[in-house]
Amino acid sequence: MPPFALVRAVRLVALLLLASLALGGATAQSVPNNANGAQLQISLDDPGGVFEPGQNATMDLHVTYTEPTGATPAPAADPNDPTSSDFQPTRVTFKVDKQPSWIDNVSFVPAVLLIKVTPGAGKATPLVKVVVHVKREALAGAREAMVVSAHADANGGIGAADAASPEITIKPGNVPRVKVEAVHPGPVIVPGGRASSIPFRVTNVGNSEVSTTLNVTVRPENSLVEFPTTVHLLPNASEVVEVKLTLPWTYGEAGELTLEAKPTSGDDEGKVAKASLDIDGQSAVPGAGAGSALLALGCVAVALAARRRAL
Repeated sequence: MPPFALVRAVRLVALLLLASLALGGATAQSVPNNANGAQLQISLDDPGGVFEPGQNATMDLHVTYTEPTGATPAPAADPNDPTSSDFQPTRVTFKVDKQPSWIDNVSFVPAVLLIKVTPGAGKATPLVKVVVHVKREALAGAREAMVVSAHADANGGIGAADAASPEITIKPGNVPRVKVEAVHPGPVIVPGGRASSIPFRVTNVGNSEVSTTLNVTVRPENSLVEFPTTVHLLPNASEVVEVKLTLPWTYGEAGELTLEAKPTSGDDEGKVAKASLDIDGQSAVPGAGAGSALLALGCVAVALAARRRAL
C-alpha cells in the first residue's frame, strides 16, 4: 500500500472513532441496567431570573420514558375482571446530584412518578415540577450549576434504567429592596427659626447593590427641608440620612415628616419604602402661640419708640 494511502486510511479510522465517541456521549443520559431496560431521558429547564431570595421557585423537568421493543410491563391483577389485560405502571424516582449553594431545599412534584405507556405509543413524556427554596441571603447574579437524576424501576419484562439531566447554570433574580426607619421614635420636638437634623436609617435588605432615590413627601406646613437625593448601598449595608427641617420661628408648627426611598439596580426598580415621624414644633419666642409672638413684637416696638423720644 502506498504511504499516502496508508495515511488516508489512518485518518479515516480516527474520524470514525471520534464519531462513535460523539454518538456515545449524546446518549449517555440514558443507562439501561440490562438488555431489556427502558430508555430514560430527562432535561431541566432554566426558568430565568425568578429565583427570589426567601421564596420558592418552580422548574420544569421533562421526562421521556421509552419501553424496549417486545418487552411488556407486569400485568395488573384485577379481582373483578380476571380477563383484564391491563399492566402495572413503572415507578420513577428522582434525586438531586448537584445544586447551587443558595438553594436550601429541593422537592419533586410528584415525588414518585407512575408511568403507563399507551399501547402502541412506545413512549411517554410526562412533566415533573421541581420546587426549590432560595435562601434569604442569596446574592443576585451568583451563577451555579444544577443536575438531577432519575431511576426507573424494573417492571415485568422491562429492566430498570437511570438518567441524569444535562448540567444547567442558574442564578437568583435581582431584587432591589430597602427599608426606611426613624432613628429616634417620635414625637420629636423641633424649635422654630433654625434647621434641626432629623435622622433616618436606610437599609438595603435586597440581594444586589442599589442606588436609592430619596424624597420627603410629607412635612409640617410652612416648613423647609434639605436632604440628600440619592444614597448607594451594598447588600445588607445601611446609612443614616439627615433631613434638615426648619420650622417658622414665631410659632410652633406640629405635623408629620415622611421620608420615602425608591431603590434601583440596573434596569430593575424596587418598591418604595417609607417612614414617618411626628413633629412637635416649638416657637422660638417665649410663650406659646401666635398671640404671644405678636405681643412680644409689640413690646419691642414700644421700647424702640420710647428710646427715640428719649434721644
